[in-house]
Amino acid sequence: MKRLFVAVVALVALGLSSTSAWAMCCKKRCNNDCNPCTTASQPCGTVTAQAAPKVEYKEIEVVRRTPKWVEKEIEVDVCKPEYKDEVRKYKVCVPTWVTETRERTVCKAEWKDEVQDRTVCVPVTKNEERMQTFCTPETKMETRTYTVCVPKTVTETCYREKVTCRRVQTGCDCCGRPCYERVREVCQVPYTKCRRVYENETRTCQVPVTTYKTETKKVTVPVTTWVNKTEKVNVKTCKMVPTVEKYNVQVCKMVEQEKTETVKVCTYKTVKEKRKVQECTWVEEKVKEKVAVNAPCAATTCWKSDCGRERRGCGLFRRANRDCGGCGGCN
Repeated sequence: MKRLFVAVVALVALGLSSTSAWAMCCKKRCNNDCNPCTTASQPCGTVTAQAAPKVEYKEIEVVRRTPKWVEKEIEVDVCKPEYKDEVRKYKVCVPTWVTETRERTVCKAEWKDEVQDRTVCVPVTKNEERMQTFCTPETKMETRTYTVCVPKTVTETCYREKVTCRRVQTGCDCCGRPCYERVREVCQVPYTKCRRVYENETRTCQVPVTTYKTETKKVTVPVTTWVNKTEKVNVKTCKMVPTVEKYNVQVCKMVEQEKTETVKVCTYKTVKEKRKVQECTWVEEKVKEKVAVNAPCAATTCWKSDCGRERRGCGLFRRANRDCGGCGGCN
């Protein structure tokens, strides 16, 4: 509607300024024959000014296309999940204790009686004459002198200081009575003291003194010598003999076991569904619009690409002024 209103206003303005439009049209030579801009009595280059006729408007029906959203039902392929319980089998290695018999080599002791030669040291005693020195002790009593420290107690007279208090008359009072004061006096007092004194004293005593006298004599002495002697002896000997024996061992082995488990499996299935969709369509509507009826044809004589100014209202003049020859130039 806005564009149509602008076009009508432009056409009205062109009608009011028809003189200038005709002159410009003829100058640009839109048509080869300058008709109907000029007549036989008027040359091509000149245009006479004429009064613009009054514009009249007429209501006409115009078909207008407008977009419209329409709800449409369409068929769509949709993937839907389906869950099924499926039993699956799998193998598991389970540790199992198995008793196995194995062999091992063991050394066993075997005792045997054997006759062996043994060397023995045997003592042999013989009497021999030897010269031997003997020491004979002789004891005699001898007088000896020695000094002894003897303690003695000695009595001594000593003096020590002693403090005494004595009343001394110092005078008389107002009544004639004597006044006394205590006076401290220090005097030497004798006392007896006993102390221990050590004195050296010489004493004599009889002491036994032993002396040794050396004598050499012939003596028969038993002498023992060791002689090696070989003799046969029964001895038990131990020998380690390797023997192979069997024994049972607990061995942990991985044993395969088959187990079953129920698992939920998801599968997708294509399903056709109907859904509503918004779709944009163009709808033609008939609208009544006001259009200028008697617009001057001179403004519409030139409709070629050179005169782009006046070409905008050509369609309106074709519908409103079908008898105007000027619009034929728009083709």
